[in-house]
Amino acid sequence: MNQPSSQAGRKAKQLCKQVEIALHSILSGCGDSVLQNLMILAVTPAPHSGRLQVTVAASPVADVNDPAIILQHLNRALPHLRHEVATSINRRKVPELVFAFE
Repeated sequence: MNQPSSQAGRKAKQLCKQVEIALHSILSGCGDSVLQNLMILAVTPAPHSGRLQVTVAASPVADVNDPAIILQHLNRALPHLRHEVATSINRRKVPELVFAFE
């Protein structure tokens, strides 16, 4: 008996982990000091794996802790981040990324 919901759940978790690893690498190597000092707390389906919510926080050593400024930098870099994620994961369609600050 096939259980599509558990298979879908496993695939979604796998995708979230792949995106988390890719974003960690991309952010740490980018030229924007605000983005370099971000920690990725979670990547979760929102509400499905076609759209992922990336929850971030400023590292303790970050110069900028203002959520509005951080989200502005993330949204400005979004096309580049999404492109880099696309090259890092093995999916036909790249999920939409939505950022939240904690």
